[in-house]
Amino acid sequence: MSGILSILREALSIFLPNQVPQRSLFWNCVIIAFVISAVILWSIEHMKKNKLEKELDHSKPKLFAEIGITAVAPAGEKNENSLLIFTATIKNTGAPSIASDFKLLVKIDGKETIGHFLPSLKETRLLSTKGQEILLNFNDNLVIKSGSQPIVSGGAVTGFCSVLISNVIQEDISSKGIIILNFKDVYENNYAVEYNMASTGPFEFIDPNKIQKRD
Repeated sequence: MSGILSILREALSIFLPNQVPQRSLFWNCVIIAFVISAVILWSIEHMKKNKLEKELDHSKPKLFAEIGITAVAPAGEKNENSLLIFTATIKNTGAPSIASDFKLLVKIDGKETIGHFLPSLKETRLLSTKGQEILLNFNDNLVIKSGSQPIVSGGAVTGFCSVLISNVIQEDISSKGIIILNFKDVYENNYAVEYNMASTGPFEFIDPNKIQKRD
């Protein structure tokens, strides 16, 4: 036994020699030293464990997505299908990773329909009833952007997707549809984000050729 407890023991032996038995004083100091050592050892190991967990956490991707603007248009000869365009942002708080294997489900009244991702259009414009205009370019396709290069730790990528929903009409998707976007990281871990279409703002498609060019 050494350190502050040894000094304390010697001080008590000198100044209170008759009040504190030497044998009792020695073993009490031993017990105290053991408890303090155990607490210090536990604290050190706990700190090492926390540090290791943080390092392991940052060695794996940690992705999550947010769906932004959505718009639905009728499709098919009798408007029996729907074309869904939506924007989404994928953020990463872990190790760098791409996002891939995108899938989309549409749930309406408990029934699920799988959407089919379409090649990016050269240019698509969305217009709200309030006059807000959004331009979507080919290079902004989310599937291409998130799969072409890793999303860095603390970074994010934003893009849009075009999805064909067969045998589901526009009105049903807009009024009571729930869309679920699924994707994977580089280690095949699954992620999903759910969005209620009933909360969507009123966006509609317009023909780019009908938009007057601005100076």
